[in-house]
Amino acid sequence: QNVLGDAIFNEETLAGNRQTVCVGNIEFYSTDAHTLMPFFGEVHICYLPDEGKVAGLSKFARITEVFSKRLQTPKNLARDIASSIETLVSPVGVLVVIK
Repeated sequence: QNVLGDAIFNEETLAGNRQTVCVGNIEFYSTDAHTLMPFFGEVHICYLPDEGKVAGLSKFARITEVFSKRLQTPKNLARDIASSIETLVSPVGVLVVIK
C-alpha cells in the first residue's frame, strides 16, 4: 500500500466495455535466493480492472523494484508482483511474465 500511495483511481467504465491494462518492458535486477547469483530481465504486467479501479502505470515499475530488491527466485518474483496487484487493485485477473 505504501508503494502506491494515492495512485489508485476510479475510472468510469461502461458495462461490458472493460479493457486490459498492460505495462511492458519493466527492467529489473535481482539476486537468486538459492544460488545468490544475480539475475535480470524484463517484467510484463497485464490486468483486467474490476469496478473501474486502475493504478497509475508508473506504479508497476515501483512494485517490481520493491520486490526485486529482495532475495528472490524468478517464480516467486512473478507471484509476489501478481499478488500485490491483486490485493491493491482487486482486478478480474492478472498476468505477470518475466523474460
